[in-house]
Amino acid sequence: MLSTVLRSALLCSVLLLSACAQLLDGASRLAQSQQLLQIRSWQGQYLQAGDFRLFSAGPVAQVAGNQPITVYLEGDGLAWLNSDTPSDDPTPLRPVGLQLALQQPDGVAVYLARPCQYAQPMPAQCQQRWWTSERFAEPVVAALDQALDQLKQQYGAGQINLVGYSGGAALALLLAERRSDVQLLIGVAGNVDPAGWIKLHDLSPLQGSLDPRQGLKHLRARHVWLFSGEQDENIPPSLATGVAERLTAQLPVSLRTLPGFNHQCCWAESWPALWREATGQK
Repeated sequence: MLSTVLRSALLCSVLLLSACAQLLDGASRLAQSQQLLQIRSWQGQYLQAGDFRLFSAGPVAQVAGNQPITVYLEGDGLAWLNSDTPSDDPTPLRPVGLQLALQQPDGVAVYLARPCQYAQPMPAQCQQRWWTSERFAEPVVAALDQALDQLKQQYGAGQINLVGYSGGAALALLLAERRSDVQLLIGVAGNVDPAGWIKLHDLSPLQGSLDPRQGLKHLRARHVWLFSGEQDENIPPSLATGVAERLTAQLPVSLRTLPGFNHQCCWAESWPALWREATGQK
C-alpha cells in the first residue's frame, strides 16, 4: 500500500502535469482525472439526477456517520474555446474542484461534476446551453440537488458541507438557498455574483440562469467562507466582498483574500491549510 507521503508526492506530480495540459479531447481529460482518483484510491460513478447523468467520485466504502460529507462542486470547465466559440465538451482541462476534494486532509470528501462534464460519449441532452448561458438554470440546480440527496444516502450522512470552485460557488449558493442541511459553505475563487461578473467583463447575460444573489435571504448555512485570490483577474475579490456584505446581517461570513493567488494558482496545493482554517482547526 502506498504511504501517505508517497501518495501526496504522486498527486502533486499529476497536479503539475494537469496544470500544463494542452487542449486534450474529452476522453483524455476523463482519463487524466481517473489517474488522480487512482492515486487516492477513489472510485468514480455516474448519478442519474434530473435530466442529467452526473459524474461523482469519492472514497470507497467510507461512512460519514455523525459527520457531514463535504461535496466539492466543479467550476465551469471548458465552457468556451474562445470568446466566440463554445466548447463541444465542458470537461475541465484542469479540474481544480476535483483537486481540492482530493487534498482535503480529514473527513469525508466527495466530488460532484457539473452537467455534461466527463460524459463519454456525450448524451443527446447535453446541449451547449447547459455550460454557457444556462449553466445556472433551474434544471441544472435541480439535478445537483437530487445528486446531493443520493450522496447523503450513499455515505450515511445527515448533513453536508458545500465547496464550490469558480462557477461551482454560484451553484453552491443556489443549492444552500433551497436546502436545510448545509452546515458549511465555502467559495474558492468563487463566482458568487454572476451578474456582477458579467458586467465586469462586458459579457452577454446568462439568459435562463438563476441569480444566487436573489435568494441570499433564504441561505441557512451555519457559516460561509469566501476565499479569493488577490491576483485573480477573472473573479476578483470585490465580487465576494459584495456578497459578504449582504450576508453578514443573517449569518457568520468569513472573507479571505490570499496574496499571490490567482484563479487557478495555488488553491489545490494550499487547500489542506485553508480547509483547517475554514473548519476551525487553525
